[in-house]
Amino acid sequence: MSKPIPNALTVDVEDYFHVSNFEAVIARDQWANMSPTAPDAVRRIIDTLARYKVTGTFFVLGWMAQHHPDLVPRLVAAGHEVACHGFNHECLHALSPRQFRDDIRRAKALLEDQAGVAVNGYRAPSFTINAATEWAIDVLIEEGFTYDSSIFPGRKKMPIGFLGVDRRPIRLQRPAGSLVELPLARLEVLGKRLPFSGGGPFRAAPWFLIRAGVRDWHLRQGLPFVLFFHPWEIVPDQKRVPAGPMESFKHYFGLRGFERKIHRLLREFSFGPARDLLPLAD
Repeated sequence: MSKPIPNALTVDVEDYFHVSNFEAVIARDQWANMSPTAPDAVRRIIDTLARYKVTGTFFVLGWMAQHHPDLVPRLVAAGHEVACHGFNHECLHALSPRQFRDDIRRAKALLEDQAGVAVNGYRAPSFTINAATEWAIDVLIEEGFTYDSSIFPGRKKMPIGFLGVDRRPIRLQRPAGSLVELPLARLEVLGKRLPFSGGGPFRAAPWFLIRAGVRDWHLRQGLPFVLFFHPWEIVPDQKRVPAGPMESFKHYFGLRGFERKIHRLLREFSFGPARDLLPLAD
């Protein structure tokens, strides 16, 4: 009997004041003065995963590793994979290739120094690898990354079949070499394709729809489900940012009860680190 297709549990280790949604109201030079929620939340996530005997992949922001140097060693000691989320959470469309290279090189070096192991995976802030930033894939390969998980096929600005990526893990052949892409799941509702692996739509969805979606994606279609979430999403009483109504809605809606959804997923489905999906790539 063949081994079941694995799912991946991934956490983007950033704090609420890092999110692109708030960049207009929280300047980067204010970050160090904000009240953090992520360090304690990461520790809670580590304890939760230990309870379910699950290991995952933590895409750590370099800024977080620099300001909380105990986090990466703690993750490694608990058996989790450490991957890279860039250093300053800058969306790729705001960077030149040279700036992007400097950002990921700085983050990768710091994470590897703290982890004591190679850092092979990358996820772009706000999933901003798209048709306009395709060059980033070659830079990732040149900087020693072996896989990426930044693409929602069918998302706005992301046509189905972009770079040959649709739903399954795929090995991208590029001028700089090759890299495995681990796409994120999409849910088709009323003829529209919605990001479904995490984020606002996931927080807003009722449990029955989440369960049905994961079962369809993983069990019926035979695809690995890549779950992602952020430490701040399990802190519903976090400090409120004085942002606009749409920004506030996008960030805060669905926080209460979100952690319960994670527990239910862990009870019903099996998960592992993103690196376990690499052998599935064509």
